[in-house]
Amino acid sequence: MSGGRGDGDGEFYFSGGKRPDKAVLKEMLEFLDSVHEDLNELPNDDEDPQSVGEYFKTRFEVHIEEEKDEKTRAEMESIFQWFIEWEKVDTGVANLDLQSVPSWGEYVDYDLEGDEAEPILENGYVSLVNHVRENIGERVRFQCNSRVKEIRWRESPIQIVLENYQDIVEVDHVIVSVSLGVLKNSRNLFNPSLPEQKEDAIAAMGFGVMNKILLGFQEPFWNRDSGDEANSTNETTSLGEGGIQFLWHKSEKSSALNGLAVPSDHWTKCIPGFDIVFNQPNVLCGWICGEKALEIEKLSNEEVLNDCWDLLKSKVGPEVPRPIYVNPSRWGSNINFQGSYSYRTPACDVKNIGPWTLEEPLLIDGIARVQFCGEATCSSGYGTVHGALQSGGREARRLVNLYK
Repeated sequence: MSGGRGDGDGEFYFSGGKRPDKAVLKEMLEFLDSVHEDLNELPNDDEDPQSVGEYFKTRFEVHIEEEKDEKTRAEMESIFQWFIEWEKVDTGVANLDLQSVPSWGEYVDYDLEGDEAEPILENGYVSLVNHVRENIGERVRFQCNSRVKEIRWRESPIQIVLENYQDIVEVDHVIVSVSLGVLKNSRNLFNPSLPEQKEDAIAAMGFGVMNKILLGFQEPFWNRDSGDEANSTNETTSLGEGGIQFLWHKSEKSSALNGLAVPSDHWTKCIPGFDIVFNQPNVLCGWICGEKALEIEKLSNEEVLNDCWDLLKSKVGPEVPRPIYVNPSRWGSNINFQGSYSYRTPACDVKNIGPWTLEEPLLIDGIARVQFCGEATCSSGYGTVHGALQSGGREARRLVNLYK
């Protein structure tokens, strides 16, 4: 089956270049898409499942129950597992049982026109940063490359202690924009400690690791015009529009093709697929989350490249050319982020805490002196750049309104 031009689209492969049955794949993708959308509309009451993982599993078990053909059932299970890996990557959560159901429906998915209904910055996010800095101009003093060691927020004025900086910066207001991962791992950042409820929110909310793997090629071997004849004969040299998606049989211990083997616990088995990249015709982008995402951060770029090449050859065929470069992200070990995306857990729902708790400013004499922004403080846009931007605008307006 050939999909569109978004995440999770393209040609689907089992090991050895085998393709799933076109009718089974089409039916399953339509079903899984409907399950994803139904979860957005699920009412928030006590009878709802506690986690996204439980909901997906329950729906799939009901769907597959009447299928008696073992081969079809096996393909349906493989496609479902691919779907689960994609949902994990999309949210950054290592286990969907840790994802809150109510939070799923609170996320606002913008339906625009075009591929995957999302705007894309042609020159990357740096163009957005440069635009903001150019418009701020001389009105803001930038103290770059200075890590904050401590925020003494009860002092008047507030004292900001910087590492490797002799002076203490004194300010009237602080807007904290660090990631939830930094907040989780910097409990001595605030002096005195944060209020108990905010500490509880930081502890209960999840912060997952999702890494991208960009593979560059001399020229693309994908997005070739694949006709029905090529699909029906499992020819591996004809790929349709979109990326390359990986399917694994449940009982598969390893996959082999012309001497290539992928062990059952290898990190590449957690890559749901490689997608095409906007405005980069020679680049594929793979995605991976959870413990295996942390595992690749310990590997060299050369090791990541060779492992991904072996994976592609074992799936698509031995003719896949060797990538000419690889660029994997390493968000988990980056001290400035220590992860990628935030998510709300069922434990947050039990305690009625979440992004709104994290958003709440610290008041001194009734005035917001310490404010918090970032994607983890945005219920409708957690895990996104636009959520971070919206929260930054929210706190800027809060501060401006104090002096109107």
